[in-house]
Amino acid sequence: MTSSTQNSWRGAFFEITWDLICTCEAGKIIYINPAGVSMLKAKTSAEVVGRSLSAFLNGSYMEALGGDLSLLLEETEPLPAKLVGLDGTSVDVELRVLALGSDEPGDYMILAHNITHRLISAHRIVDSETRYRALVQKALGGLFMCDETGITFANQAAQDMFMAGGPSELIGRSIVELLHRDYQQIFSEGVRPLLLENHMIPVRAVALNGKMLDVELAFIPLSADLNGPYVVDCRDISVHIQTVSALRHANEDLELRVQERTKELRREIAERMRAEEIIRHQATYDGLTGLPNRTLFFQRLSQEISTAQREGSRVDLLFIDLDGFKLVNDTLGHDAGDLLLKETANRLHDCVRSGDTVSRLGGDEFTAILPHLNNPTDAEHTAARVLETLARSYDLDGHPAHVSGSIGIAVFPEDAGNATDLVKAADTAMYRAKQLGKANYQFFTEVMNQQAQEREILTKALNSAMENQEFHIAYQPKVDLKTGHVVGLEALLRWKSGELGSVLPSRFIPVLEENTRMVDVGEWVARTALGRIKEWSKTSGTMLRLAVNVSARQLRTPGFGQILNCVLEGQGVPADALEIEIQEGSILKDLNQSIKILTEIRELGIHITIDDFGTGYSSLNFLQRLPIHAIKIDRTVIANMEEKEESRRTVKTIIAMAHGLGRKAVAEGVENAHQLALLREYGCDEGQGFLFSPPVATRDVAATIAKIKI
Repeated sequence: MTSSTQNSWRGAFFEITWDLICTCEAGKIIYINPAGVSMLKAKTSAEVVGRSLSAFLNGSYMEALGGDLSLLLEETEPLPAKLVGLDGTSVDVELRVLALGSDEPGDYMILAHNITHRLISAHRIVDSETRYRALVQKALGGLFMCDETGITFANQAAQDMFMAGGPSELIGRSIVELLHRDYQQIFSEGVRPLLLENHMIPVRAVALNGKMLDVELAFIPLSADLNGPYVVDCRDISVHIQTVSALRHANEDLELRVQERTKELRREIAERMRAEEIIRHQATYDGLTGLPNRTLFFQRLSQEISTAQREGSRVDLLFIDLDGFKLVNDTLGHDAGDLLLKETANRLHDCVRSGDTVSRLGGDEFTAILPHLNNPTDAEHTAARVLETLARSYDLDGHPAHVSGSIGIAVFPEDAGNATDLVKAADTAMYRAKQLGKANYQFFTEVMNQQAQEREILTKALNSAMENQEFHIAYQPKVDLKTGHVVGLEALLRWKSGELGSVLPSRFIPVLEENTRMVDVGEWVARTALGRIKEWSKTSGTMLRLAVNVSARQLRTPGFGQILNCVLEGQGVPADALEIEIQEGSILKDLNQSIKILTEIRELGIHITIDDFGTGYSSLNFLQRLPIHAIKIDRTVIANMEEKEESRRTVKTIIAMAHGLGRKAVAEGVENAHQLALLREYGCDEGQGFLFSPPVATRDVAATIAKIKI
């Protein structure tokens, strides 16, 4: 290549290169290539030629060179510098100053290579590395850098995790050394095979102080070359394992508690169901006998009636009331009474079919529902069996007892169209059975219904009779059959209802005796009549005795004797001026208690007479035990004396028996002289009847007493 060709090639190179190239003489630029013009932000080379390149150096670089670039001729390595362009922008370059072969020191060539982009990249690399190191150091998990020599770097978290006093205590160790010996066998082939794993490996490690650590390891290659450096990501999972263990135990404990609570809930539900069943049973069954109670009885009766309506069949109902139960209860005690009721329930069960329902309504009242009877007489046969079984003796803990039953029978649909009316009809029939002497059964009839309706009307009217002052008293004299003088008066209750008019005593007295108002009415009769007796006694010249009738309900009123005593004291009348008349049936309802009460009354000085004697079944022993003063022979026995020898013998026997017991004999219902003559012949003490005087009003008593002469 000729020198001219070389010069041509060199000139072309200068023109196309990206680096600044300029030549200087005496330190001034005589040539600068296009890249240099651009780098110095000049528009043409003319703006640069003639100037020293040192004028374009950054101030600090200018001071370092003293403005003389020839000093760089001796440098073999490029000098980093910063050129400032005409527009004030700077560019980082590497400078080289080359001699041109001239002996003049100011003649040289300057080469400036733009390193701005390289510096920017370097800065970025440094910044990235700085950030990476900071990130690695501050990472929460432990990070190790490793190579064939072992650990080359450990961040702060790794140092803290393994209780290292600094990185030097870990650097150079094999990562396997930090593992528990039971886990070192995992790495028997080194860690390189694990670089291919893409998951965490749970192992147990040992800190430098011997503390056991539960960790997870991940081996991450830093390049595709698996033989090169790698990172070990080490995470302490001790807390996690403890948490998982705690959660597992908590879950197991929760499951156990849930199982236990489930068992408890099952027990509670079972107990609640049993309790509800007990409550339902208590609500529908009698606690003493175990029979259906009133509530369940009406439910079943209504069901049977509904079925009978659909099928066109009948339902028979037995209403059973025990006769004599109160006597057993009062004499032997409530425990014995309970035994009797339970035994009665068992006996009634034996008298009916399996599909029938025996119930206890309360007290000593029982019922039996008899559906689908084929023969109308079947109910009658069942009632007869009930009477027979009730009549058998009861053994109440060694004490024998006897009761009977009064049974009312009603039939659906003949006697009633619903449960309530059917029970009412059977109850009415039972009441009639008691009226007929008890221990029998009666079918409901329309006459009974009329009587029941009348009782209901009378009861309603009687409830207001006292307040309306509808009662008044009539008086019938008692005569001493020996002297013919009046010795007393019987106070007889009369009622003139504002709604019903005058009501016969035979109609309203039985209804009133069933009512609690009888006690108040009886006290009013005694008080009113005793208030008059003193006046009439004074007029007649002798102390008259007032007789008042006492019902069983009155007799058993608590403190009845004291009530009578208070009435006597209130009226200022001596006790022997009062006589109470009580029917033998009322006494027999509870003989022992009656004797006790009558004894208390007699001790007050009040006279006591057995009324309507001769109609019952009193024995001599019965009369001997009663603390009475007189026996009053029933009017029905007296009425038959003229025609029947048997009646005359009965009257004569009663009078003799009374005298033999030290009691007086009083005849009731003396209507004619023949009866009077017989009574005097038999030695009867006193008489009472229309022969002497009918019952008279208060205003006529004094005149009636004065005119009686026999």
